[in-house]
Amino acid sequence: MHLLPLLSISIPTYNRVQCLERLLTILHEQSANDPRVELIVSDNASTDGASAVVEDFLRRGMKLRYVRNEVNVGGDENIRRCYTMARGKYTWVFGDDDVIAPGALRKLLALLETSEYDLLFLAPYHFPGEGTRFLPHRRARRDVLKVTTSPLRLADLVDTHSDFMFISSVIINRERADGVVPADLTPYVADNIIQLAWILPVLKNLRRGMFLDAQWIGQATLNAAGGFDATHYYGRRFMKALDTALGPDSPLKRRLINNHLTMWAFCWLEWRWHNISKEKIDVADPHRNLLPVYGSNPRYWLSVYPLIAFPEFLAKIWAFPWLARRKLLRLWYQAITTSADRMTEARNANDD
Repeated sequence: MHLLPLLSISIPTYNRVQCLERLLTILHEQSANDPRVELIVSDNASTDGASAVVEDFLRRGMKLRYVRNEVNVGGDENIRRCYTMARGKYTWVFGDDDVIAPGALRKLLALLETSEYDLLFLAPYHFPGEGTRFLPHRRARRDVLKVTTSPLRLADLVDTHSDFMFISSVIINRERADGVVPADLTPYVADNIIQLAWILPVLKNLRRGMFLDAQWIGQATLNAAGGFDATHYYGRRFMKALDTALGPDSPLKRRLINNHLTMWAFCWLEWRWHNISKEKIDVADPHRNLLPVYGSNPRYWLSVYPLIAFPEFLAKIWAFPWLARRKLLRLWYQAITTSADRMTEARNANDD
C-alpha cells in the first residue's frame, strides 16, 4: 500500500532564485529524502534561472516535484496551486524567501507524529532576507508550546508575534480542512491573501490547535518583490476575507480585527523607521484607505492612527505601551509553558 506523506512543504516561487536556492539547500540538508516529507516547487514562470537551480538539486538526488507555469498566473493563483497539489496529511505552504532553522524539520516531524492538530502556528524570528546569514541573533529564553481547543485563544497567542497572514507560519491538517474549506478556491484569487481561504475556516472550526515559539522558522523582512499595496492588503481585503469565512458578527472576527490593527500599527511604524520606498511597499495615504474599513473601531484610533499622523518621535513614544504589552505577554507565556524540546511530555500537560 502506498502511504501518503506526513507533511507536504509546497513552495511558490517567482524571480527570487537566490532565496529559492538557499531554501532548497536547507531542505536538502534537513529532509535527506525523508519519505514522510513531500517537497513541491511551483515556479510562476520565473525568468531568473530558477529552473536551472531546481534541476541541479534534482541531479544531486533531491526528491521534489517541480511544476513550472507556462505563464505568470499571479501570486495568489500560484499559492492556490501549491495548496491543491500537496498530498500530505499536513500542508505547509512556505515562502521561497523564508527559512527553516537547522534541526527544526526533524523536530516538527516528531511533533506531528506524536499528536493530532487541525492547525499549527510557528512563530517566526526575523532576519534581513538577503545573503546567507539567516540564524536568529539571539536565542529566546524559553521555548513556548501551547495547545488549545479555543480559536480565540489561538488568535491571541499568534498576536504576540505575528498574524495568520504570514503564510510560512501556518501548517494545516488537510484531512480536517477538506471538511470545512471550500472545494473551489478560485473566487479567493487576486486579493493577495488566498491563504486565508483555508486558514480561517479551519480556525473557525478548530478542535485542536498548536502555537509554537521556538525559533524554528525565519521570516525575511524588507524583502517585498515590489507593488505591494499595504493599505488595501491590511484593510478592505483582510475584512473581505473575514466576512466571507466568519460572517459579519463573529466574536472571532472581532478578535482578529483588534489583534490585526495592533499588528498593522507595528508594521507601519517599522516601515517609517526603515524608510521603505514605494518600489517595495506602497503605503501612500494609509489613513484615507483604512478609515472606511476601521473608522468605527476605537482600536484603530488608539493604535494605528497616531502612528500614521504623529511625527516620528511622538509615534515612537505612543507605540511604547503597545510594544511593552506584547513583550510582557511573550514573557508570560515563556514563564508558564515548558520547553518545546520536551514536547512529548508537554503535549498533554499543555491542553486547555
